[in-house]
Amino acid sequence: MIRARWNQLRTWVRGRVELPRRRREALGHLEEEQKVTAALRAVNDLLLRDSFRDGARIRKLEAEIARIRQAMCGDVPKLTPSEVERLAFLAEECGELARTIGKVLRFGWESASPYGGRINRELLEREIGSIRAIMNLMLDAGDVRLAEIQTWQKSKKLAIGKWTLYQVCSMDRVDQLQMMAEITADQESKR
Repeated sequence: MIRARWNQLRTWVRGRVELPRRRREALGHLEEEQKVTAALRAVNDLLLRDSFRDGARIRKLEAEIARIRQAMCGDVPKLTPSEVERLAFLAEECGELARTIGKVLRFGWESASPYGGRINRELLEREIGSIRAIMNLMLDAGDVRLAEIQTWQKSKKLAIGKWTLYQVCSMDRVDQLQMMAEITADQESKR
């Protein structure tokens, strides 16, 4: 059981230690990663010798690795490493989506890179799919709530009708405003 736990921890730390050099420098965790590597070497020494008698040393290493894990996640209060990772995924995918939207706006739907690859429509579909996948990860983990997302989705759909010049809305203007008022009142009552 302890061996499996250490193997899992070692895999997690290796993922952090093997980040590209520029990213490590940007995150400023090179020194912390070296400490993790040293702690892993110590753990490996213990495992190789099957020396589980030294429980105090193992607990000390566990505490050190937990402290380093916390430091590597930054000073984000009350977020676990997995929450930070999911938010990083979402931010990265949103950036890629914004870049792809820019390409569609500049070159059109059916344009592709002169060096080959997918057309802009396919790239946009791919990025939207990536964001939906991250959204599902966050829903599964309980980071966000589906009911709240759907409420805001309905509200946004109605608001688009209020501010758009070219989009066709299925509801007439009075019904849109009434439904928006109901959603806003419902959200206020939940607070």
